[in-house]
Amino acid sequence: MQLFKYILTISVLTAIAGCSVKKNTWLSRNYHILNSYYNVYYNGREAFDEGMKSIAEGEDIDYTSLLPVYTESDKEKASKASAQMDRAIEKGKKLIEKHSITAKPKRKSGKTSEKYKAFTRKSEFNPMVDDAWLLIGKAHSVKHEDMDAISVLEYIIREHGDTPSKYEATIWLAKTYTNAEQYVNAQATLEGYDLDGEAPESLYPDYMAAYANMLIAQKRYAEAIPYMEKAATNTAIKSKYYRYNYILAQLYQMKGRNSDAYNAYSKALKNNPDYVRSFNARISMASVSDGKSGVAETEKALVKLSKDKKNKEYLDQIYYAMGNLKLNANDRNGAITQLKKSITHSTTNTNQKGLSFTTLGDIYYQMPQYIEAYEAYDSAMVFVNEQSSRYRQLSERHSNLAELSSNLKTIRVQDSLLMLASLSQTDRDRRIDDILEKQKREIEKQQQATNTTFGDTFFQNDLYTQNQQSTKAGAKWYFYNVQIVGAGKMEFERSWGKRKNEDNWRRSNKSSVIEEDSYREPGMEMDNERVADPTPGRKSQTASADSAKQQTKPSVATRESLLADIPLTDEAKKKSKKEIEEALYESAEQLLNTISDYKSAAQQYERLL
Repeated sequence: MQLFKYILTISVLTAIAGCSVKKNTWLSRNYHILNSYYNVYYNGREAFDEGMKSIAEGEDIDYTSLLPVYTESDKEKASKASAQMDRAIEKGKKLIEKHSITAKPKRKSGKTSEKYKAFTRKSEFNPMVDDAWLLIGKAHSVKHEDMDAISVLEYIIREHGDTPSKYEATIWLAKTYTNAEQYVNAQATLEGYDLDGEAPESLYPDYMAAYANMLIAQKRYAEAIPYMEKAATNTAIKSKYYRYNYILAQLYQMKGRNSDAYNAYSKALKNNPDYVRSFNARISMASVSDGKSGVAETEKALVKLSKDKKNKEYLDQIYYAMGNLKLNANDRNGAITQLKKSITHSTTNTNQKGLSFTTLGDIYYQMPQYIEAYEAYDSAMVFVNEQSSRYRQLSERHSNLAELSSNLKTIRVQDSLLMLASLSQTDRDRRIDDILEKQKREIEKQQQATNTTFGDTFFQNDLYTQNQQSTKAGAKWYFYNVQIVGAGKMEFERSWGKRKNEDNWRRSNKSSVIEEDSYREPGMEMDNERVADPTPGRKSQTASADSAKQQTKPSVATRESLLADIPLTDEAKKKSKKEIEEALYESAEQLLNTISDYKSAAQQYERLL
């Protein structure tokens, strides 16, 4: 028995010794293929799959913007899988180094078939090697090491063009070219994908998605729709089915094809996605409802969602959907109400807040109410990402409206002051009493809102409790406690977004003194900025260097401060009317030449005359 084991061991070792990569025999090929797959490639592929899974699970999806076709498109998010991708690259290289067979097999006499001749002409005899190259190329692409990925993937297509790997390599090469913004190369690569007509059917939806991705990256949205339609229709993978249909719906929505968008969002729900994905698809469906049929049912469903406690953090999205529903039904006032609710209930989702401000601005712009539009756009500028498809138009409108809004505000304020001046002493005193009472209620409302916000979301949370304990345990001063400062920073960004440390941080346009409310009665100024003289370049009547130190405390109007702004003398009235004349002319010129609102421009000219 011992002799048998000894002989068996010697035989196995002899066989293995004969399986050198320098020898190309049936035994050596199968030995290295087996070891390639189970000892090396399997572990590399597992690392790659784990990395892709971690990217997908860690993705913080912004449903207010067009979803990326690929979760790994964002370099920062893809960096989460850097270690797994490095391992995949390492395993791929090890497979090639230890198991590549390039030696030609010994010719067998009598074998003259074309198939045999083609076999002997091969440059690589281990079919796992091209899979290893593909794994390396994909991992480099995910890491956004574009040049390395392009080099490897082009090598596969060039040197392993007779293997099935070339088709997947072509798709990944197009994706990488797109990431590198080499769109001409990406399109040329995709055009040459299936020239031999033998591409596997299983890769068809991936090819279509890659084509759509290339077009979307160039903002060629209408052209991308047919490709995304095919990708969404043909994919059998559940996560891709949701994503492709959701993107398709967004593309339809961008082109005003709301009915098609509604159907695509509905298809995204087909495979029962998780709660968050399902919720966002339903909200988006409500946003594109045609306003003709099912409005009552849709609104009822949204109201039901708003009352569900687990949707508390999504109230801004729900009210935004309600606003769109009202807008599609031509109820602008109802839309404005719902959008303001969306903004009020916005917590951590600054993207949604930016979208709600932008949509609100669009409504006011179309009405037209340019002061309100400017103020909405001004707030939106703080929250909307510069990479957003709407940012360019938003920035242009915001810039165009800045001076126009200031002139219109001058007219509005001076008209109000002249109106107060025209009243009898009794009526004027009554109106001032109303203003003071309104101010009192407004301040109480603001204080209540502030107390509620900080009481509910900061001072009573677990993190603050822990920090209080740590402070008692030895932290000397509030700002030396990193945890408390961090919690405060998060709370600030939750309410205000990320702001620079500078004066007038609340506003994106620091030169404007127009407040968020469309109009406050004279004396109802905030942050020590008076509204009686908002002309650009002109200092406020009460502005001073010292007042900047008290920016956080709203100034309280008194009867004396209100009366000080009212033009009661002939000279003051003349000055007020002069300001109106100048503002009328400037606003008419801006409406005519910048906004191209000829009707409103004519009205300003007529009033000026």
